[in-house]
Amino acid sequence: MRVLFVLRKLCYNYDGASKVLTMVCNELVNKGIETYCYVYSGIIDDNRLSSSVVSLKGNGEHPINQTRKIVKSVRPDVIISFITNANAISILASSGLKIPVIVCERSDPYLESNAKIKMMRQLYRFATGAVFQTTGAQQYYKWVKNSIVIANPIEKSKFKIDKKFSERKMSIAAVSRLDIRQKRLDILLESFSIIRKKREVHLDIYGDGLPENQAKVENIIRELKLEEDVTLHGKVTDVLEKISDSKMYVLSSDFEGIPNSLLEAMSIGMPVVSTDCSPGGARLLIENGVNGLLVKTGNSGELAAAMEEYFENPDFADKCGKAALSVNEKFSASQILYEWERYIKSIARKK
Repeated sequence: MRVLFVLRKLCYNYDGASKVLTMVCNELVNKGIETYCYVYSGIIDDNRLSSSVVSLKGNGEHPINQTRKIVKSVRPDVIISFITNANAISILASSGLKIPVIVCERSDPYLESNAKIKMMRQLYRFATGAVFQTTGAQQYYKWVKNSIVIANPIEKSKFKIDKKFSERKMSIAAVSRLDIRQKRLDILLESFSIIRKKREVHLDIYGDGLPENQAKVENIIRELKLEEDVTLHGKVTDVLEKISDSKMYVLSSDFEGIPNSLLEAMSIGMPVVSTDCSPGGARLLIENGVNGLLVKTGNSGELAAAMEEYFENPDFADKCGKAALSVNEKFSASQILYEWERYIKSIARKK
């Protein structure tokens, strides 16, 4: 079997799609499946693809024309594309070639307002199959044939929290693209300002973003007079090691698929607080009050109250952190990648 993956850019340490694609590609070649990864923008950052994966870069030609040439050259048994643009391009580029296409959609369809993106997603009706991260997204696209829900795989981390809540430094950690619209760092900062009035604690945010978005975040920090209490660390490669000595991890997004950073924080035993973001990825990971805390989106008061609950009840925080380790088994790479392999083979048989 020959499989062709298509995406716009490959940035392993920056976006969840790249990380999942890389893990699936590497698993397939380990199973002896001929695997190609085509990045039509040519942007590849922190490439962790196995040397056995054939890596192809775009040359600046129109993506649809360029992709069609690649498809005709590779002649795959199945095409797998990640994210809306790549999904639409793959469907159009393979038109008439009788090659099954699996689209992978990771965004929240319920909150999408961009008319162009909505129109591109209508092309999913011509896909042979689709992979979603949550049942909520799958239900939205109920008209897409042969769809399946597959969660993100978790890589086994070399880090594990070995200190009690009371022994770790007075820091709250967040790993996020610097963004207001989706990641709601305004809500995170407002909730932290409430906590900061009660406690000597620091907020450490890991991740970068567009200059204009970073400027907005910095402006909010200034408005809330938190310049000495918040550090924007930018993009780092050893983020789990960085956050492992913090009191807790907090996610404030309005919408996510399955948040990789939340999953990874839980995998090392970190007490977590997350918004119950649409279309249900955080809810898939967290059983409220058992292995973490869930709060409503867009409510800084509730987010602050959840953080304060850990500070007031260190034993409860330790209990949630210990229970969070269960994600390592539930979302183990071996289990999730097996689901991917089985599904890909089932779609390839429809050729």
